[in-house]
Amino acid sequence: MNDKKSTVTFKIDETSKDVSSQNSEDKDEECKKVIYPEEISSDFDTDLDIVPPKKEQKTNAETCIHIYKTACFNLGNHTPQQKIIDALDKPMMSLSSRSLGPTAIRPLCFALTENMKIETLNLDAVDLQDEGCKYVSEMLLENSSICRLNVSKNGLGTIAAKYLSIALMQSQFLQQLNLSENKFDFEAALSLSRAIAKNDRICNIDLSKNGFCSRSGNVLGSAIAENKKLEKLNLSWNEIRGKGAVAIFKGIMVNTCLKSIDLSWNGLGYEGTISLCEALKRNRTLQTIDISNNRINWKAAEILSKALAKNTSLQVLNIGNNPITTTGAMDLVEAAETKTSALKSLDLTDIPVLSETTLLAFVINRQRPFQFTHGDVVHTPDVLGQRFVLQATAMQRLLAYMKRLGIRPVELLRGFDKNVQFDITKDEFIKRLKKCGVHLFEFEMDALADSIAVHGNINYKKLVDAVKEEIYGERRLKIKERQQIKKVKEHHKRILDLNLPTKVVSTDDEELIVVTKQQGGTQIKKLPSIASTSYHSVLSSASKISISNKEDETLSARGKKTTGISYSAPLGGTVEKAKTRKKKRRIKKQPTVKSWMSKAAV
Repeated sequence: MNDKKSTVTFKIDETSKDVSSQNSEDKDEECKKVIYPEEISSDFDTDLDIVPPKKEQKTNAETCIHIYKTACFNLGNHTPQQKIIDALDKPMMSLSSRSLGPTAIRPLCFALTENMKIETLNLDAVDLQDEGCKYVSEMLLENSSICRLNVSKNGLGTIAAKYLSIALMQSQFLQQLNLSENKFDFEAALSLSRAIAKNDRICNIDLSKNGFCSRSGNVLGSAIAENKKLEKLNLSWNEIRGKGAVAIFKGIMVNTCLKSIDLSWNGLGYEGTISLCEALKRNRTLQTIDISNNRINWKAAEILSKALAKNTSLQVLNIGNNPITTTGAMDLVEAAETKTSALKSLDLTDIPVLSETTLLAFVINRQRPFQFTHGDVVHTPDVLGQRFVLQATAMQRLLAYMKRLGIRPVELLRGFDKNVQFDITKDEFIKRLKKCGVHLFEFEMDALADSIAVHGNINYKKLVDAVKEEIYGERRLKIKERQQIKKVKEHHKRILDLNLPTKVVSTDDEELIVVTKQQGGTQIKKLPSIASTSYHSVLSSASKISISNKEDETLSARGKKTTGISYSAPLGGTVEKAKTRKKKRRIKKQPTVKSWMSKAAV
């Protein structure tokens, strides 16, 4: 035997090496062919060992399709829908009016938790219900691509609003949310308002055609004041009026980011218009307002025109289908004509206007871009709201003439009476008036002379008495006007005397939800507050409510006394504890003095 050690050599097939080098650009993972001889022999060849290629990873769409089909099989053996499968690889999924229901929406939510492609999800009129809204909310907690969500026309109520509020408070990607045409009420407003106040990502919310009513405006107004990102808000068709409308606009006064708000078909009326005027004086970011069909009359339009003349940011105003008459239309166009106004579009749909109004709008359009939409052009003004200019009487013109010359009535008569007889004839008085240049017609001079003449002559006493009576009448008229203006200001002050809560009234986050991550998504383990929370229990988390409204007083009396937030506290202020007073025995019961707010509520 040879003492040489045996060695193993690796012989690479040259033909396979040439083929792999030529196709290296197209097939990077092609393996090389290697011969492994067991003994030292030049004539020994082994079979070729081919390394299998690596398996290709599934795409995100394929993964979501697999999850969707598996969830359909495991959750009741449902048939997967081809439209959903095709849309899992597109940026938009629209399932409008497909009547899926909660059972069919759950597998989709499992698939969407892993989806990274869909940005717009349209679940309009799919019969979502509260249970389906729970699955959608769970999905939003895990999904990081959906930024536009539409769940309108699904009959969602208070429980669904609580689920959505949880998703809104924790979601960092959702930017647009459509919740229109559902069944949200005041309890739902309590939940949604807290989510709106805390979310700093969402910029467009549609809450139109719900049932919020007036009392929801208090919490919604506070949410608007606290939000720092929302740019567009739609609250149309919600029956918001009275104090609710005042609260909405008081929130806009503080807000610094809202650019567009739609409050059409609500019934703001005179009170809402007053609060809107106050908001326009302070807010400098609002650009579009829609207050059409809100029972705004010509008096409110006159006050609104004064606020528009001072505002420098508003560009679009829709105030059509309101009884503002031709007078209110002219006031609004005159406000748009001022140099400080930035109004570019004024919509007065179905409101008749005068030809002078259209002419003024044409003049504005020649100076800057201005679009004016109106109803029919009429030749005579409306009877309602028409303003009549009182023409000056002959005595008023005579007094104006004397003020201009700086003389008294006695001095005027002395100038006429050269013979110092302390009286002159009627004809001589008229002749002197014409000579002095008093701007009176001849018939007015005759009427003036007849009013101060005694037996055909005019003397000092009669003239002085007539002048005194005219001066006292003007003073009484000015005093009456000042008193009327003072009453109007006090009325406006009482309208605006509404304090928003320091924070939005709602329950704590820990009581609402406990989330645990599992495979295929998340699962909400317990929701005690959502399942059993009622209107009175929600209000019991706040402090004693001190609104003078009778309905709110009964609600606060039923709830438990706790410390916390008060509806009567000013925005950003502290809540003081109510002072306890000792009861005194009285023989006669004194009648309670009702405030203006309580009278208005009755």
